[in-house]
Amino acid sequence: GIPLHCSGMGKAVLATWEPDRVDRLVEREGLPARTELTITTPDALHAELARIAQRGYAMDLGENEVGTVCVSAPIRDHTGEARYGLSISSIALEHPGSTIEALAPDAIAAADEISRLLGAPDR
Repeated sequence: GIPLHCSGMGKAVLATWEPDRVDRLVEREGLPARTELTITTPDALHAELARIAQRGYAMDLGENEVGTVCVSAPIRDHTGEARYGLSISSIALEHPGSTIEALAPDAIAAADEISRLLGAPDR
């Protein structure tokens, strides 16, 4: 599977975790580089996850695969825990730089609707 630290969906879920849980995952799995843009240090990962938690969505701008981009939002189950993610993906040629970010509201709305259908409590 794709490591959680470099995919939009993975980072969207990790951003809902407590920092010590993230640290345990990093100790177990490491932070392998998949491209030259992959986050590979715990400090950089924690900083990225804090930004994601604040804004409610994650992006992958070529961190997992060269030339691909995505914007992702967490999907919560009936317990309220984010166990899944929804991703709107594209190629960098179609969405250069961070232009995929314009689709963040759509990703959040769809993920929230799926969460509601799974019985997630209101936030």
